[in-house]
Amino acid sequence: MRKPLAALRLAAAALTLGYGEASAAHRISLVRAGTQVTYILQEDKVRIEEKGSPRVLIFDGKSMEFFEVDTEKKTWAVATLRDAQTQGKALGEQLEAADAAVPPEQRQRAIAERRERFARWTKLLAETRFEPTTDHGKVAGQSCDGYSELVDGKVVAEGCYIPWSRKTIRKEDLLALARLAEFLNTALAEVESTAGIDLRDGPLGRLSRAPGFPALRYDIARDGKSGVQLKLVEFLTKATVTPETFRPPAGYTRLDRPAEVVEPVIKRSLEEAPVQP
Repeated sequence: MRKPLAALRLAAAALTLGYGEASAAHRISLVRAGTQVTYILQEDKVRIEEKGSPRVLIFDGKSMEFFEVDTEKKTWAVATLRDAQTQGKALGEQLEAADAAVPPEQRQRAIAERRERFARWTKLLAETRFEPTTDHGKVAGQSCDGYSELVDGKVVAEGCYIPWSRKTIRKEDLLALARLAEFLNTALAEVESTAGIDLRDGPLGRLSRAPGFPALRYDIARDGKSGVQLKLVEFLTKATVTPETFRPPAGYTRLDRPAEVVEPVIKRSLEEAPVQP
């Protein structure tokens, strides 16, 4: 039986790296909104595991493919960028149908709220600046420096950041997360303003302008209350991985359901949206 294109790409990658050959990667575990998530990062690939869940996500930033692995059912599925764009279009159609099903006044209010949310989120991404505080600390064995995040002079988040360094972590080491944000943003480009979302930020905050990696961070809403919290609980710079870390295990059954790979990621992105300034 002819192998799927995704499988051939993975096989080629395994040959390039050396089948079964171990190498080093970053292994980072964070607790966000009460859920512990582990990221295993190596070049343009990332493996994402949620504590207590059999569902594992693997993203290949070079081929722009998203794999879902179920370790209990021993199954896997893959979504390409085109699959994700199809899902984004479906999301737009669902929003339009939902809007059409409610009275005009309610529809106009919902659309206005989403547009306002999109504008604020975009402003947050474009205008956030980091100001150092006098706070310093150690989280998960890593020294970090305190910073406030400000937009229009207002504090929208506070945290403790591990300075970018070859000894700890560099921005380049997060290439896979940047590619993942690009993947989602491209997939939803046509419906972002309608849905009130902007996914350029990625899963860990405003890393492109951050002074380091967030070891501790929480958003602050306009009413002064803290929002989504993030705390580092594990940080390894030389975790051992093999090519199998970033591909579905041999012997697992492939399922043809790309939409079910992307949809939960989109929903989680919405749930973890930053507090608006």
